[in-house]
Amino acid sequence: MDMRMPILGGIEAEMRLKEDPATKDIKVVFLTAFSDPNNPDIDREKAKEIGALDFLEKNIGLDELTEKVRGYLKQESAAKIE
Repeated sequence: MDMRMPILGGIEAEMRLKEDPATKDIKVVFLTAFSDPNNPDIDREKAKEIGALDFLEKNIGLDELTEKVRGYLKQESAAKIE
């Protein structure tokens, strides 16, 4: 999910997902073009605090992004087995 969207910001969208029993277990990874940690629209700590798996910048390479997604999927599979 992007952090900055036209109607609803990423943090607010994730909070709404977590509040709804039907969507509370959806896993969210933020992907943003904004890399300034002082930008109020980019709150990495808040994103992780409310349950985001990760916070990535859009300049991430395809190989690294693919590897991260595979890692998230492995974590999810391992959690289901336990």
